[in-house]
Amino acid sequence: MENLIVDYKRCFYYMKICLSKKNPDTFSELLVLENRFWRNDRAERIFGTSENTRNEHAQIIFSLNDIAISQCGISFNELCQFENYSKGKSLNKV
Repeated sequence: MENLIVDYKRCFYYMKICLSKKNPDTFSELLVLENRFWRNDRAERIFGTSENTRNEHAQIIFSLNDIAISQCGISFNELCQFENYSKGKSLNKV
């Protein structure tokens, strides 16, 4: 589980970099989704997995994927596995 948390932190970091020069409304939406994501993650760790937490998680990831694809040219899921960014490869060129 710890590796997933690190990966998601990296995803949000890359999303913030990508969106920092874009529409401020989209950046604000990302911050709201990030907050929802971590609240959902915390609830799942405290209370266990339920249909509600899985549903909420899926909705959040769907929205993150939508923003990432439209603004960064790569899905949020792919961004979590993105290794070349630190090697100078632009997110918008992926």
